[in-house]
Order: sequence, then C-alpha cells, then structure tokens
Amino acid sequence: MRELRKTGIDIIGDVPWGTHFCQFYQSKEDLIDILIPYFKSGLENNEFCLWVTSEPLGKKEAEEAMEKALPDFELYLKRGQIEIIPYTEWYLKDGAFNLQRVINGWIDKLNQALARGYDGMKATGNIAWLEKKDWESFTDYEKEINSVIGKYRIIAICTYSLDKCGANEIIDVVRNHQFTLIRRGGKWELVESSERKLAEEALRESEEHYRMQAENTQRSKDAFFSMLEDINESYKELEDLFMSLVKAMVNALDAKSPWTKGHSERVAEYAGKIAKEMGIDENELKNLQLAGLLHDIGKIGTYDYLLDKPAKLTDEEFDLVKRHPAQGATILTGIKQLKDIIPVIRHHHERIDGRGYPDGLKGEKIPLGARILHVADSFDSMTADRPYRSAPGKEYALLEFKRCNGTQFDPRVAKAALKTL
Repeated sequence: MRELRKTGIDIIGDVPWGTHFCQFYQSKEDLIDILIPYFKSGLENNEFCLWVTSEPLGKKEAEEAMEKALPDFELYLKRGQIEIIPYTEWYLKDGAFNLQRVINGWIDKLNQALARGYDGMKATGNIAWLEKKDWESFTDYEKEINSVIGKYRIIAICTYSLDKCGANEIIDVVRNHQFTLIRRGGKWELVESSERKLAEEALRESEEHYRMQAENTQRSKDAFFSMLEDINESYKELEDLFMSLVKAMVNALDAKSPWTKGHSERVAEYAGKIAKEMGIDENELKNLQLAGLLHDIGKIGTYDYLLDKPAKLTDEEFDLVKRHPAQGATILTGIKQLKDIIPVIRHHHERIDGRGYPDGLKGEKIPLGARILHVADSFDSMTADRPYRSAPGKEYALLEFKRCNGTQFDPRVAKAALKTL
C-alpha cells in the first residue's frame, strides 16, 4: 500500500508521495488560503518545504503569513526545514528558464532533505512570472515533471493566475496535473483528472475479469450481463468526469468578468429545456448541453478587454467579437470527442433569414442545435445585465421571440422557448 501524507487542505485530505496538482487563483488571499495549511502540515509532519514565490505573494508576505499560522515558524526557518525563495532565484536562475536545471534542482533539494532525516518534500511554485512567449517550453517542463515526480517522495502544487490564462493555457494546465483546485461560488472545488485513467483501468480490468469468468462458466449469461453493467458504469464515470472538467474550465473562464459569470451554464440549461420541449433525443440533448457550455470559448483571451466595457461596442470592436464562433470551432478542432458539436458552436450566431455570422447560413442549412443555442444565448443576453445596460428582462425577451419569429429565430425553436422559458 502506498504511504499517504497529510496535505493540510481539507478538500483534498491525504495523498501519496508523487502527487502533482495545481491551483488556479485570482488573488493573494486565494494563495494564502491553500498554501499556508499545506506547508503548515508539512512542517508539523517532518517534511522539508520549498516555496518558490512570485507576485502577488512575495517572499516577505509569505513568511509573514506563515508566522501568523504557525507560532514556531521562526524555528523551522532557522533550522532550514523550510526555504522560501523568489522565482528569480529558482526558475530564472542565471537569467533564463532551463527545463533540466529546474527539474534537477527539485531532485537535489529532495536528496538533501532525505539525507538530513526528513520524510520527503513538499513544494510549490507560482507561475505568474511566465510570459506568453515562454508558455510552450514551460508546458514541456510540466509534462516532464508530471512523468518524473511520481518516482520520488515529493508532493508538489503549481499555482497559476487565472487572469493570465486563456482557454488553451487552462487546458494545458489541467492536462498536465493529476487534479486541479479552483474556487467557485466562494468555495474551493476539486477536479480530478486522474480519475479518467483510473476509470479506464477499472474498465480494462472489469472486461478481462468477466472474459475469464465467462470462459470458465461456458459464457454464463449472468456473467455476461454483469460485465455489460460494469462497462456501462465505467463509461458513465468517464462521461461524468469529462463534463465536470468542461464545467470547471468554463466557469473559471466565465468568472473572469462579473458580466459573464455563469453565462455558459445558463445557456446550456436553457438549451436543454428547449430541446426537451421539442422532443430531441437523449444523445443529441447531451451534445447540445455540452455545446452550450463551450459556445463562447472563442472569446477567451482576445476579447477580455471588451467584456467590461461600460459602453456599446464600436463597429470595429463588434467585428472582432463576431469572430468568436469560428475561433471557438478552431480551438476545439482535433478533439475527437467534440467533433459533433463543433458545427453547432460555429453557427450559433446564424439567423434564419441569412443575416447572421460567421457564414451567413439560412434556414435549414443552419444545424438545428445551433438554432436552439441561438435562442438560448439570446434569452440569457436579454435577461442578464451588461456593463452598458441593465437587463431588459424576461417579458421583453419573450416578446422578441414573437417579433423576430421567422427572421432571426427558427419558428419551431421560438415556439418551444415561449412554452418552457
């Protein structure tokens, strides 16, 4: 059995050596909330602690926060059980980031700690210093760390500023860590990407187990059906995990502006209600709700500065925004699990009369899912505040569905929306 260690973080609990996870933060307080109990438990459990700091929480502030949480912190610091150093002396030592030097540095620190009698090492590094041009090389570093760290008595948490991450960066971060901490609605939530591997392994083991059992019992009917139930449950776990990851990522991105917070989940919910009223089958309904969650992913990064603009957009700014459906489709291209929803995302701003964007499709040439999403997206837009205006409200939205029936909106979709929203 693998040895478990206390993280000090309530939502995580105990983890084995070799655990590598990340935290998305938006403030200094977010970092303090997670890292102080993390290192406090390490010091109290005979672990060497290494904290590499960067803005918004520098070395001095980190030491002050530890002193408040741990009265004997000064003693731990003097005897060298914890080191708090700025990123310039770790990641950018000698003036540049060097993947192998940094990885070797972690291992050297661990070996020194073990030689001094510590059980292992807890570490963290804040990546706020990273510039866009260096992202690819740092992603290679995270991949290497993720493959190496499992072999050592190390627990590591990488902290990323949510405000500095776009959609592609968030996907890279989640992919290269075993699980992710994000704050939603004032509470920390855990997204465990490692569960996918565990579920897949459980599925393979289940298939092999029941294959042998079926052979030994001359392909017993009971064993066969039991195997099918286990396989179905494993696939359901994978599907649930995938949706949890998508929701966590989308909520993190929506939260970058108070005007878009919760928008994608609401659109997915409205689209689901409309689709059910129209009798859409279960599989298409799931795809539509997934498209609802991801429909605005093309806005990430390029349009951040427009989200909080307190006035209507200029024609030039609106032309920029109109690119987001096509850009969203491009971002998701290549993810085979999403191939069925990419056309829905690309065309969710098309109009029945052909005056929409990006391709000016008309009538039945617009995918049905995109027509439903267009109504759901419009409903949320008309019932939510924007920085340049208050929400017109639900009654106004329903009147618009009637007024623009057959021009902007598909008549069947508008009819279902009037019944269910």
